[in-house]
Amino acid sequence: GSGLVMVDFGGVQTACSVLTSDTPLVDGYHAVIIKGTHASNTLTVQGGTVDVAPFAGEVSTLLTLTVTGTGEVRTSSGVTLGTVNAGGQAVVDITSADGLTDITAINVFESAQVTLRGTNDVTAATIAGDGTTTPTLFVACSGTGVVFTTINLYKGAVLDLDACPGVVTATTINVYGECTINDRNEKLKVTNAIAGWSLVTYNGSSKRSLSVENP
Repeated sequence: GSGLVMVDFGGVQTACSVLTSDTPLVDGYHAVIIKGTHASNTLTVQGGTVDVAPFAGEVSTLLTLTVTGTGEVRTSSGVTLGTVNAGGQAVVDITSADGLTDITAINVFESAQVTLRGTNDVTAATIAGDGTTTPTLFVACSGTGVVFTTINLYKGAVLDLDACPGVVTATTINVYGECTINDRNEKLKVTNAIAGWSLVTYNGSSKRSLSVENP
């Protein structure tokens, strides 16, 4: 793979696949740098490092972003996202602005790690391990915080809010297996009572855990 590939797809619908890349040649940026504004663009990354619209003022749209294997992807504040899928040992870093359309879904599987920054809301997040892996969603939203309509936690899942300066509001959290919620700064607010709370290892104050179970 190359250490620097830059492609602007313009308004042309594009299905982009990245198999690998070399060590990035430009400090502070990933090796593959892309952008495109078509509403149905897709990006699939199996390896290598990719930046989406990283430069000031750039905009881009990805209907579906899928990152597997050892792929590493970073999207910037001008990127509108639909569905994000992360599996294998993938690392995905999302910075999303409040003015963008809500992210439809963030799905984290196997040993993947996804970090959500910014203030854009998310319709559904699903974190699903198999008991031997620890898929993790790090939420580091700022400002007014972020709202999740639904969060689904399966066996091995980790929802980590420890580095979050803003409030994280979840309308519904569904627990389907033993999982972990890190909330040491007590940023989580839940609208509906959590079914399966006994399966959650909650790393926050004990008083706070009762509040989460019975909001």
